[in-house]
Amino acid sequence: AEGLADEALALLERAVAMAPANAWAQASLGAWHLEIVQHAGPVLADLMYGASRDEGLQRYRTALTLDPHSALLQMNFALALLAMQREDMVTEATRALEIAVADESQDHLVSYTRHQARQLLQALNDRDMKTVSRLVRQFQGWPPQ
Repeated sequence: AEGLADEALALLERAVAMAPANAWAQASLGAWHLEIVQHAGPVLADLMYGASRDEGLQRYRTALTLDPHSALLQMNFALALLAMQREDMVTEATRALEIAVADESQDHLVSYTRHQARQLLQALNDRDMKTVSRLVRQFQGWPPQ
């Protein structure tokens, strides 16, 4: 109602226009699309904001071609995929988590991200979708239900 989604979109599109090879700009625009679709639903997201699942996925995938080994990008992509709660996204999310776990960077943020990725992988391997959903919400910063 305050126009924040439209303002954010304009800024993200500007960032991508200024630096199309910036993986974080591409991923952020992808995240914007997927979050709008996730919370508004596909029809309302398209009608009110021009947001689409396909555009979000394409932007994230572009980001991952630009920086394919980034644990942080891979983890955020996996979270976005798993938040959709679609069976057809689980394989791609699992692969992203495996790449995140393989990132050998030694900084604390990547180490923490690897820890989170391992937790999600374990829940996916156990086919414990209730835990997957809880972890996705937790790692995305949503309050517990």
